[in-house]
Amino acid sequence: MDLNPNNLFEQKKLATHNKSQPSNLSVSTIIAKVVTVYKVENNSSLFVGKYGFALAGDKESKHYQILLYGKNTILINYSLNKDFVYNVFENNCVEIITMTRWRLEFANIHDAVDFNSNISLILWKLNNPKIMFWIDLYYPIRNGVTAKFGSVVEVTFSAKIIQGKTIGPEVSNNYEDNKNLKVLIRNEGWEKSLMGVNVGTQRIIYIPAAEMGAWKILTDGHQSLCLIVNVKNVYEMEDDNAQVSLIMNKEIKIKLNNSSSDNVPNQNDQVVLNNINSSKKLLVETLSEELAELKKEHSKTIERLEKLEISFNEFKLNKSSSKDIIDLDLRKCLKKVYKSLIKEFPTDQSFTGNQVQFTIREIFYNYLSSQD
Repeated sequence: MDLNPNNLFEQKKLATHNKSQPSNLSVSTIIAKVVTVYKVENNSSLFVGKYGFALAGDKESKHYQILLYGKNTILINYSLNKDFVYNVFENNCVEIITMTRWRLEFANIHDAVDFNSNISLILWKLNNPKIMFWIDLYYPIRNGVTAKFGSVVEVTFSAKIIQGKTIGPEVSNNYEDNKNLKVLIRNEGWEKSLMGVNVGTQRIIYIPAAEMGAWKILTDGHQSLCLIVNVKNVYEMEDDNAQVSLIMNKEIKIKLNNSSSDNVPNQNDQVVLNNINSSKKLLVETLSEELAELKKEHSKTIERLEKLEISFNEFKLNKSSSKDIIDLDLRKCLKKVYKSLIKEFPTDQSFTGNQVQFTIREIFYNYLSSQD
């Protein structure tokens, strides 16, 4: 059975099938998959058969439509709008509601994720691109722990910027880090988009510039962000606090210089854990505004070091006076401190405010001690 929509009917027919569609469109197929179709009536699913399921559109006019079609028939040719109902169900199923309620089952996870990824961007723009929007690409049966406010969700992620009408290049991911991002779900911020996930959920999240918080360091400050997360674990803080604390403590041990052991938090560890339990802060590995400020300081530090090098070279070309010797000692002192700061605060890691203050204090203390 030929389920290629371009072979089934011409673009002109595609564009004019609904009288409500605007004229002079150049509608083309965006994605098409084979699905098993069920018609839902009185809460019962009636088998219809295998059909093609396509998303088509004209990007310039922002007109999009979905089609459910066979070799010689079209079950649905529906123009999308902000009221269109598209629900992702467990495993590979979705449900759409036009004049009729349809349950569609994709052949495999890859087809489901591929189609849902393509339609998600359109649904976000049709609703309100200035508001955060998310949709599941896939999830297994929700028979385990599902995330709620106060849960900690452990995920891998891929972050891509939105460029105009399309999803742009990837700007960050943690696939090769050998450690997952742990997120505390709160009732504000982008974290609330992880409500309802369970282990195995793949979810796509569209975050506008005004709502992305610390993720903004990955953009130019005005772009939106497309975040794709794969859920690895969900922890309930009330029911599984000891296990979560252990996981947190291992992360803290990596980030802090003076962790005492794998299982017993020291004073600095406990401060972080208390912040987690009070829903104020999640992990030192979570992207933070402090990191953005630190990166700005790095650029300033590099400029200062370059100026110090120039000054030092100029000094060597001239005869020194007693004042020049004092200035040179000061330059050497600053240069050593700046290099220590760069070493202690690599740009690929994040830090809490307490860590920054503690580390800077230790750098100056150690330097002054070495001068005694």
